[in-house]
Amino acid sequence: MTNRKCPKCETKMKKNIEKFSIAWVCPKCGYGEAITTTTPIYDDNNTYSIILGENDANDISIIKALSKFTGLNFLQTKELIRTPKLIYSGKAYELLEKKEELDKAKIKYIIKPKFPY
Repeated sequence: MTNRKCPKCETKMKKNIEKFSIAWVCPKCGYGEAITTTTPIYDDNNTYSIILGENDANDISIIKALSKFTGLNFLQTKELIRTPKLIYSGKAYELLEKKEELDKAKIKYIIKPKFPY
């Protein structure tokens, strides 16, 4: 459900997460949907960290994906890959979407503490 499209205009909807609700809003036409949830991930108060793993600093697809993820430019991203460090920190429900993004791009990483989701 991370790539939900608007049923009215087919535009990718933006996801907004609150503690017990998730809303998808279309940035083009304003259409919106919301649900409530009580899954354990939203009750998890731990702060998790994503630490960049060992990746190929010459792999253009890795550099592009990681640059998009971090907001860094090409050279900064290459340097980040050479000296891995923290690239994201947040609550479990926030981290899950970031984890999926990294997995899709085949970027290696470590989550601390152990991420049970």
